[in-house]
Order: sequence, then C-alpha cells, then structure tokens
Amino acid sequence: MKSKNAPTAETSKVLKFLEAYGKLKKLEKTDVSEAADLILQHGFVREHIPTHLLDDKLIWEALLVGMPMAEMIRNLGKMASVGLLTPDEAN
Repeated sequence: MKSKNAPTAETSKVLKFLEAYGKLKKLEKTDVSEAADLILQHGFVREHIPTHLLDDKLIWEALLVGMPMAEMIRNLGKMASVGLLTPDEAN
C-alpha cells in the first residue's frame, strides 16, 4: 500500500525542476556551460535565467532549442548582440 506522503512521479519531477532552478539562480557568470546544461535538461526559458548570464552566446544557444517563434523574434536584437547570429567563420 502506498503511503499518503510518498512522492508521485509528477511530484518528483517538479521537485527536480525546482532544485535545478535554485541551482541555476546561484550560478556565477563563469558557470555558463553548467547553466546551459540546466536549460537544456529542464526546459528553462529566458525568464528563468539570471540577468548576468544573459550576455553569453552559449546561454542563448541553449534557450533557442525550445524557444517559440514569437519569443525568438522579440529577442533577435539580444541574440545578435551576443554573437549568436553572426556567420560561422569556419565556413
């Protein structure tokens, strides 16, 4: 018999999301690769990201994966300013 207080799968998922969000909020500007990983793993959106991390191309690359078209259009200027929309020099 299940305990009334045993976490359900959905509850566990929410708790993991909140734990990751707490971790994301504490990251420093030097932790961008960890922040990008958290964005990709948990589906964080631009509003979840601390302002000091939004000046990095890697963060915007991660955000772009799940970004709706309207939000992408609203953020074109910022994505251009961090170098996300510049041509790849390797080509």
